[in-house]
Amino acid sequence: MDIYSISNLKIKSVVKVTNKVTGSQSIHYGTFLNFFQLIFVVSGEAKVVFDNTVIHNQPGTVVFLPQGKCTNYYAQILEEEECIAVFFEAEFPAPTSLFCQSFIKNTKLPVLFEKLYRIWQRKETGFYHQCMSVFYALLSEMELSSLKYIPNHKSEKLNTAIEYIHAHYTDSQFQYALLPSLCGISYTYFKKLFLERFCMTPSEYIKNLKLRLACELLLSNQFSVTQVAEACGFQDLCYFSKFFKANVGIAPSQYSGVQGLRGGSDEN
Repeated sequence: MDIYSISNLKIKSVVKVTNKVTGSQSIHYGTFLNFFQLIFVVSGEAKVVFDNTVIHNQPGTVVFLPQGKCTNYYAQILEEEECIAVFFEAEFPAPTSLFCQSFIKNTKLPVLFEKLYRIWQRKETGFYHQCMSVFYALLSEMELSSLKYIPNHKSEKLNTAIEYIHAHYTDSQFQYALLPSLCGISYTYFKKLFLERFCMTPSEYIKNLKLRLACELLLSNQFSVTQVAEACGFQDLCYFSKFFKANVGIAPSQYSGVQGLRGGSDEN
C-alpha cells in the first residue's frame, strides 16, 4: 500500500523543529517510532539515514516514516534545517517503508503545512477537525502532484476501462484481458498509460480497491470474514486470508478488534 491509501488518520501532534549544523556528528532518533510521521523540509539541508536508506533533505522535500521498529534512524545536518513534522496514527493497511519525494515546484504544500502547524498550535475551538481537513488537503495535493501529466486525449482513452474496473472489480472472475480492448488499444500501450496516470499497474489498482472494501466491511462488524471474502470477489476463504494478511499485516479475523483498540478522539 502507498501513503495515499491510508485511511482514518488521527493526528497526535504537529511540531516545527529547527536542527543546528552538526558537522561530522549525527543526531540519533532511536530505532522505534511510536507514530507515523510526515515531515516537510521548510529550509536547510540534511543527510538522513532510515532503515539503511540514505535520503537527502532539501527545501520542498516530504518524507514519510512508518510506525514501528527500524534498523536505524539518524541525521547529519549540513545546513541549519527547519522542518514541520506531523505525527499521526492510521488504520491498516498502511505503508511499512520509507517514502521521500521532492515537491520543490509545488507552491501549495508549504502553505498547507504552515497552516496545519498554526492551527494545531493555537488550539482554538474546532481546531482538531480543521487540522484533519488541512491534513487530507495536503495529502490530496501531494497525490495530484505525484501524478505525471497526461494530455486529455490520452487520459480519456482509459475512462471506459476505469468505469469497468469500478463496476466489476469484485467479480470473482475479473477479466483483466478485456480492459485494453474496451479502450481500443494494445495491452502494452494500455499498461503504459495506466502507469502514467495512476503510478501503479491495473492489478495493483484493483488490489487496493479490494483491500479498501475488505477493511470497510470488516470494520462495520456486520459481516463474517467469509461474507467479506465473497463480497470482495474471493471464492477461496484461505486465499483471501493470505491475501489480506500479506497486505495488511494481520489476519482479517483480527482486523476490527485491532482497530477498535486504536479508537478515540484526541480533540481537547
